[in-house]
Amino acid sequence: MGYRSEVTIIIQAQEDRTLIRRFLNGVVDEDLRKVHGLDKPTQEEEKWAMFLAEVAVKPETELAWREISSGLGDVYGNTLELDKEKRRITINFEGMKWYEGYEDVDSYMALFHSVKPYEDYIDAIYLRIGEDREDMEDEYYGLGYSLASIERSIEICSGN
Repeated sequence: MGYRSEVTIIIQAQEDRTLIRRFLNGVVDEDLRKVHGLDKPTQEEEKWAMFLAEVAVKPETELAWREISSGLGDVYGNTLELDKEKRRITINFEGMKWYEGYEDVDSYMALFHSVKPYEDYIDAIYLRIGEDREDMEDEYYGLGYSLASIERSIEICSGN
């Protein structure tokens, strides 16, 4: 691994797969809501709530969860965001020493891997780019590959 890395972890509940909810989103009368159970949480919503409750109390994810859920942000320009409305956790560290055995790294990786039992309901991706050109990692659960990607490009700067 390179000395410093850029790391992104995104964890997001999948969209509600109940077609009736998608098409009738708030445009139905109360009787129809009751008949089709539209006021009840979906499986995706229930699994997301279970996932959050689990990572909030697991010792191995405690540090990551505390930092993400505090809402205080980060003084180094990193992103640690829990968006409750979108049911999404976004983590991005730039220029971080990312080595197994570091308490914070292990906690964030435990958070990422906590998605595995929920991957039918929650998508997640982990991306790491090290300093060396070949030093890259990517892992995902569910449809996590659709949440972010590593892109290499050449930028031509104007000369003086």
